[in-house]
Amino acid sequence: MRFAGTIRPATGTPHDATYSGPILGFRPVLEVLNPGTLGSDGLKVVTLDLGGGKLGNSSEDIQIIVKTGSTFTAPASGGLTRPDGDTGSYFMWLDGNGNSYEPGDSVPADVTTLTVQWTVPTYTVTLNAGDGTINSGNVTSYTYGVGATLPTDVTRTGYTFKGWYDNENLTGSPVTAIGNTEMGNKEYWAKWEINQYTIIYDLAGGTVEGNPDTYTIKAGAFTLTNPTKSGYTFTGWSGTVLDGENNMTVTIPTGSTGNRTYTAHWRYNGGGGSSSSPSYPVSVPDKTDHGSVTVSPKDASAGSTVTITVKPDSGYVLETISVTDKNGKELKLTDKGNGKYTFTMPASKVEIKVTFMEDNSVLNFFYDVPNDAYYYEAVKWAAENGITGGIGSSLFAPNQPCTRAQIVTFLWRTAGSPVVNYLMPFTDVDEGAYYAEAVRWAASTGIVTGLTETTFGANGVCTRAQVVTMLYRFAKAQGMDTSQGGMAIREFDDFDSVPAYALEAMGWAVNTGVFKGDNNRLLPQNACTRAQIVTLLRRAFGK
Repeated sequence: MRFAGTIRPATGTPHDATYSGPILGFRPVLEVLNPGTLGSDGLKVVTLDLGGGKLGNSSEDIQIIVKTGSTFTAPASGGLTRPDGDTGSYFMWLDGNGNSYEPGDSVPADVTTLTVQWTVPTYTVTLNAGDGTINSGNVTSYTYGVGATLPTDVTRTGYTFKGWYDNENLTGSPVTAIGNTEMGNKEYWAKWEINQYTIIYDLAGGTVEGNPDTYTIKAGAFTLTNPTKSGYTFTGWSGTVLDGENNMTVTIPTGSTGNRTYTAHWRYNGGGGSSSSPSYPVSVPDKTDHGSVTVSPKDASAGSTVTITVKPDSGYVLETISVTDKNGKELKLTDKGNGKYTFTMPASKVEIKVTFMEDNSVLNFFYDVPNDAYYYEAVKWAAENGITGGIGSSLFAPNQPCTRAQIVTFLWRTAGSPVVNYLMPFTDVDEGAYYAEAVRWAASTGIVTGLTETTFGANGVCTRAQVVTMLYRFAKAQGMDTSQGGMAIREFDDFDSVPAYALEAMGWAVNTGVFKGDNNRLLPQNACTRAQIVTLLRRAFGK
């Protein structure tokens, strides 16, 4: 085949090669030297859609002729100009099946149209987790040249996540990421492995047959067979999710999970006789305001030990606790710590009474922190650890924007108020200021870099993005693991408004639960309040 020397003006009127008038445009005409070798359907036209670009001054489609049934080479980009206003550098050809080709790539024989892609494409990602849940790092799309990391924080009750697979039959190797040169929409399926849980029995010298040693979430409900022991009477089981020691019937329902331990309890029969010690009820309030009360066992024999567990609601503390017998006599309680108290059961029923009151310990520091505020525990933690002393007059000012001086001071005190030998780089920080040593330390560790090389801007208000960045740098300076970044921040509605400098820090803060957002918004440019900063500090460093 060869191209004949025929030139056609843009008007479509043919002229020979000696045409001397102005050439308005031309199209090459393909001459087939041996048409018989190609057959009647030996050639086909492939349309090139310029996608808003131009060849010369024309943005019209271009037709090229290729051999039918054969692959062909994707055309070069030379001579094409980008659409008006497009200053990018990306160039690929896209066929009707969603496949992209670089110039010079081999194009399948069935393609009849190629369209120029001037902008980097974004493809969809579908993750089929089955009955599982993607807790963080969900991926719904990826961009060519960037790729994406598939989430690993995927859970399903009773199962272990074994990875993502690119086929529904779960064959081949698991996929952990989409490479930056991959193209096309992607779909993956989660592989799950059912967990096998163990059951450990302490029969205390007894024997039993038929009780399983393992089970799975799919196991049908089963009831433990009670053991036997010569000279003793079985009085019940204690163990996983059981109250007390006198559980005569223990059933593990369908859908249960977790390893389990059960202990058998016995009563000595006294050399063949049959005697039993009576049990007496332990009465607890049906309802308590601002806290809960539990007891183990709920019935006990005289001389046995009973444990009471009290748990105040957030912002409340235990006020009173008492145990009285049937005659109203108060019994001695032993404080075991962590909300647990014990007493010796008398030969009668007993009644437990408990009251809770507001935790007013923060009032020793600040009057403007109500005990039902979301930041109550954080302020209490910060005050008790010397991180904040408030703004004076026993006020914390929770809704006041946090300044750069305040956040650096909070971080410095969290680190233990270290003293460093470092030349102060900022001329606007008075050596006598309360925050001077904090700024010196923060500058020496790279936590802050200043507004300029010589100005710190102590009274400047910190945005949420700036605060998270400082927390991230502080965590790294303290040797903490800061590798928990990921794609979770992309799930927030205003992800695109996060400044580039804060992206890595925000990813860490979101994935570790330090930063939780507000109504699915990160609000990175909003001022960070004093209440918010102590809350973030406690989440990151208070555990």
